[in-house]
Amino acid sequence: MEFFQSNWQALLFGLVLVAYLITNVILKRWDHLRALGYKAMLSAEKAFKDAKGSQKFDEVVKLLYAKLPVYFKIFMSEEAALNMLRVNLQEWYDSAKDLADDGKKNNSTKSGGQDVNFKT
Repeated sequence: MEFFQSNWQALLFGLVLVAYLITNVILKRWDHLRALGYKAMLSAEKAFKDAKGSQKFDEVVKLLYAKLPVYFKIFMSEEAALNMLRVNLQEWYDSAKDLADDGKKNNSTKSGGQDVNFKT
């Protein structure tokens, strides 16, 4: 107990540093997953030209789930992870579509609150 009392500042600094490193690793991995999602969306548009948007969307979600790090899969059920990916993928798609229409992120392509799920 005396050790903790006399070294509480160093221990607190160590905990903050570890939390920062873990957060940084997760965010970097998430950025990588987002970039992969953008690439997969473009590939799905080309590969499934005749398919419905929802089919393309589901294929990309499956691909991203396969690329999720093990530590996500340990703490989340498959259904929860797939739902999380669906929500994020839709946000990424909406953001990319908004940026592509006029070069600005200004919500100019919102679909009236309905999910687009790629081209339908």
